[in-house]
Amino acid sequence: MHNGIYCEFLKIKRSPIFLVLIIGALAEPLLMLWGQIFREDIVEWDTYMTNIEAMTFLVVGLLLFTLVASYIYTREFSERVAYAAYSYPLSKTKVFICKLITVFACIAFVYILQFIAILITGSIIDHEPLAKDFLILNIKIYCYSMLFQFAIAPLGILIGSISRNLIMPMAYSAIGTLITISIAEFNEGNIYFPLYYPAMPVMSAGKNNMQIVIKNQSIVIAIVFFIVTSALCIIYYKKSDIC
Repeated sequence: MHNGIYCEFLKIKRSPIFLVLIIGALAEPLLMLWGQIFREDIVEWDTYMTNIEAMTFLVVGLLLFTLVASYIYTREFSERVAYAAYSYPLSKTKVFICKLITVFACIAFVYILQFIAILITGSIIDHEPLAKDFLILNIKIYCYSMLFQFAIAPLGILIGSISRNLIMPMAYSAIGTLITISIAEFNEGNIYFPLYYPAMPVMSAGKNNMQIVIKNQSIVIAIVFFIVTSALCIIYYKKSDIC
């Protein structure tokens, strides 16, 4: 199975999607850095990091990661080589899992690279001291957000697998992003909407005096959402004529 994962990573390395991951990770920190230089402001870490996190998790994240996940799962169909891709000495379920692990690795790559980029860009110009507690808080925000991003990824994968193209998944992510932005200010309703969950840690910290508050209902819903959508993906892969 590790050979299947290795093959998926090779496909990513040799495709344009690797550049998309880098751009997705660095775009917000670089834009924020440019804004700070243009205004000649000193970097206030709470505003600097929170703005980047909110933009990434609330607006860009679903679009970016749905694109990446859909590409990984639909590339063979668009290039008409699915018969070769699914002729590996692996079951369709294992091929799905290999691809899912690759999607998770891409998400983690973007999160880690962006966090490092935030610290570097914020440190190369005038900045206030970065408190240890605030740094730890933001590490937690990124970790929680990344786990929630893992949880919602299979829905985009399912839509991409069924449609076998990027159009439907991107339409889903665009609509989901608009809804997520619309409900971001609702304190109660948004805890039941899984697509909002990656933004929940940073939004919660902003509303609760830099304390991350995630209700148990949201955690349970995220776990159930992941299990159900992953199961539907596996059922689809096992039952449908992929090739």
